[in-house]
Amino acid sequence: MLTDSSFSPLDMPQPIRNKITPDNLGAFERWLEARLHPEPAGTKSEYVIPYYSRSDPMFYVPIRINGKTESVIFVLPKPDGTDWQIGGHFDAKESATQVQRLER
Repeated sequence: MLTDSSFSPLDMPQPIRNKITPDNLGAFERWLEARLHPEPAGTKSEYVIPYYSRSDPMFYVPIRINGKTESVIFVLPKPDGTDWQIGGHFDAKESATQVQRLER
């Protein structure tokens, strides 16, 4: 029972600490890059692919523009396992709390 109404800080998930990557990471990156919109000259776009578990097929991918997270998309494999589909996204303007939570 917690008496101070707080939880201890969470550590990074074990697959991230162990730097485990999915077997199909290269194919996933190519799929993702084909869907990112080109940015104007002088703008730096990047994405981060955190990988949590072999048993969890979903990816949460923060999309950053000039170092600031603009959105977080979540991607699911298609049922036949040959490709991925975007399940949805959180935008920094409309869902700032969700973006901040997932960004950490």
